[in-house]
Amino acid sequence: MTNLEHWRNYLRDLESPLPLIDWPLYFAVAASLERRVWFGSSKGFEIFPNIYVIVVGGPSVGKSLPMSRAVSMLEKLQAVKGGTLQSALTIAPDSVTLERLTQILASCGDSKILKNPDGTIKRIPHSSISIASEDLAVLFRKNTEDLVRFFVQGYDARNYRRETKNQGKDLITNICISFYGCTQPEFISSQDASLIIGQGFGSRVIFLWGEDKRFRKAKIEIDKEQEQDYEAVKAHLQKLTELCGEVKFSSEAEEFFVYWYEKDFDRTVVNSNKKLEAYYGRKKLHVRKLAMILHFLDNFEFEVQKSSVEKALKLLCSAEIEMHKALCATSKNVLATISEKILECLAKNGREMSIKRIRLAMFDQADVEQQDKCLEFLKQTGQIKIIESKILLLGEQHNESGTS
Repeated sequence: MTNLEHWRNYLRDLESPLPLIDWPLYFAVAASLERRVWFGSSKGFEIFPNIYVIVVGGPSVGKSLPMSRAVSMLEKLQAVKGGTLQSALTIAPDSVTLERLTQILASCGDSKILKNPDGTIKRIPHSSISIASEDLAVLFRKNTEDLVRFFVQGYDARNYRRETKNQGKDLITNICISFYGCTQPEFISSQDASLIIGQGFGSRVIFLWGEDKRFRKAKIEIDKEQEQDYEAVKAHLQKLTELCGEVKFSSEAEEFFVYWYEKDFDRTVVNSNKKLEAYYGRKKLHVRKLAMILHFLDNFEFEVQKSSVEKALKLLCSAEIEMHKALCATSKNVLATISEKILECLAKNGREMSIKRIRLAMFDQADVEQQDKCLEFLKQTGQIKIIESKILLLGEQHNESGTS
């Protein structure tokens, strides 16, 4: 059996859609490899296997449980550090701030050990971390712009510099982040999400859309066979934590990849929705990273075969078909949503409210400036009328004597 087959059998009772079962395993492989394997021999142009995945779906579709099982497995991997047996990987806490993330990375620096042809050993420091979030709204609730910049640097595996008034300067060398997050469509439609996705972060993410459970299962029971499946995958990931070195495409894989990108790219675009333009702009990078992950899912050699590149393209194309649904709300006018909420509020409160009551009802939805813009829009389009300090909802059911 392949490790993907072991993983699927281990989680066979989960109701989650199959992609939401599979992608946490790909994330786990990336997290296990950290910054210790890479494509490219030119310094500063290396490509590492870390990926960013965000699942968008309803509250009961089964987004977070497969992710939590993958993270739990990663937490069990061990390595000898400083003469003692410790966790092999650095995994962020469930709820964490940017300040805490920088503290963790500053204290967890590790070294890649490379053996040169002459037998000498070269140590290269790196700061790798895996971050899994069940709720993006919680993760990005503070210091949003700084956190986005942190994630962008972490994806590109660069040095991270940050200076704050109270805590001074932070410099983390060779940062590398693997990220898996879950969220609901309501957050993606929010102003905060528009800010996050619009700052270059979104193009680095593989968005997955989860809509329906694949079946209904009343009870989850893990038998001995499934326990063995779990141990088989964990043992493979454990070995991956010991790998280090440059990865190359086989000549056949390289030829296939170059032809696809230079000659066949446009034909393989399966979703022409404009919301995917930034993602497609980085698809070359997504394919290389995912091909590396799929190769190491069942192998330990440092040559990636053509079959892994083909599988990476197929997986990404499958995700792309509905990727626009995961992003469908990010381009929506935020004021339109607020305007709809105001109309709903009026309809539920006798079609007439004071401006003060509207302010109180909408305080957690929009600031005063946004509310005023929406009220003016609704007034200009004939949906409400404002008389002194009262707002009236217009329409066929409203008493016209109250609107004159």
